[in-house]
Amino acid sequence: MSLARVHFSKLKSHESARKFFQSSEQEEIRRKAGVKAPEFIYLDMLESGIR
Repeated sequence: MSLARVHFSKLKSHESARKFFQSSEQEEIRRKAGVKAPEFIYLDMLESGIR
C-alpha cells in the first residue's frame, strides 16, 4: 500500500523550493530519520483567496 502526502508551501520560486526541500541538510535529516526521499512536484499557483 502506497501513501501519498501533499505539502503546500508558498515560496518565492520553484528554484528556492528546490534549494530548500532538496538541500543536503534536508537529505541528511531524512536519512537520519530513515525516511526515503519523496517525489517532489512543483506547481504554479493559479489563484488565491477565499470565495
